[in-house]
Amino acid sequence: MQFSHIVGQEHLKQKLIQNVRDNRLAHATMLLGAEGTGGLAIAMALAQYLMCENKGETDSCGTCSQCVKNEKMIHPDLHFMYPNIKREPNDKIQASTTWIKEWRDTILSNPYINVIDWINFLGKGDNKQGNITKGDCHETIKKLSLKTYESPYKIQIIWLAEYLGLEGNTLLKLIEEPPKDCIFILVVENIEQVINTIISRTQIIKIPPIDDQEMKAHLIQKYEISEDNAKKIIRIADGSFSTALKLLDGDENTNDELTMMFLKCSFKKAYKQPDAAKLMDSMIATFATLGREKQKNFCKYALFYLRECLLLQQGGRTKLEGAELDYAKKTIAYIQPDQFEKIHLLINRLHYHIERNAAPKSQMMSTLLQTSRILAGEYVLVDS
Repeated sequence: MQFSHIVGQEHLKQKLIQNVRDNRLAHATMLLGAEGTGGLAIAMALAQYLMCENKGETDSCGTCSQCVKNEKMIHPDLHFMYPNIKREPNDKIQASTTWIKEWRDTILSNPYINVIDWINFLGKGDNKQGNITKGDCHETIKKLSLKTYESPYKIQIIWLAEYLGLEGNTLLKLIEEPPKDCIFILVVENIEQVINTIISRTQIIKIPPIDDQEMKAHLIQKYEISEDNAKKIIRIADGSFSTALKLLDGDENTNDELTMMFLKCSFKKAYKQPDAAKLMDSMIATFATLGREKQKNFCKYALFYLRECLLLQQGGRTKLEGAELDYAKKTIAYIQPDQFEKIHLLINRLHYHIERNAAPKSQMMSTLLQTSRILAGEYVLVDS
């Protein structure tokens, strides 16, 4: 992958290129950024630039033999480690190489995929738990002890190194004292889940959210959508391109209506209005008929809407407009800041469970009932 294929992140790309040209790139680099900001894509572009035979000032050449093999993810000196599951229940070793064909096909199609979608793809939707195991680590140690085949570097990319857990201790000596010309690139989204001994042995480079204007330009150019549609997508995506991709097929107007319907149901239940039960049944049934991705899109829009309402309530500038803004002005008159926070946590939890294939009807019912209790002024304990 070339740097030019990455959405936005122009400043970061130039920084990494300059580090390589000045020979200041650490032997172990941690790319730290939220989901959808391009960690894996940047790691792959960096690896290709390191191996490129004809490096340019702004990118790899894309045509030398090193680049061609990197573009196809088949370079013998480029290795990947990522969360995975056992291919067969009786397999003795769970290792990334077991899934290398699926990995290549998936990442070449979408380098911004998130871990839940990746593991669900491997597990055929069985909601399995992915990990990077000790067997995976030992296999990596063995591979990196060999000489390079054709590149000046052996490069190990670990996608979501937080999934190493305590097994990361197996790699400590290798990361601290790697073989000659061996480079580690760790992609991390949740640094608090990475063991400190790994963190202390890496150079951390933070990946910021993708700039709204850069993302909008990319969406319009590549997906040929209108500027208005792109604008609606990026305000909810909040700097995450993986979120933007999922919103491309979404229905913004439906999300508006569902969010307003959700709040109306909650208010009616809170104030014990006679038609509350009927409206709740309708909301639950409508939500259940949506596909899982559209259910998640609703949650993302609702989270965005609640954040904007709170911002509006505090006198800040909001991205809401038209009917959304009119309804928001009514909403903030009846919801206190601490209630916004609790409802936000409930919607976030709903998204978490839907992403993991929980039953949508029961999850929506639970969320509606707890939201109505919060609006009624009752004490509701909501885990963050």
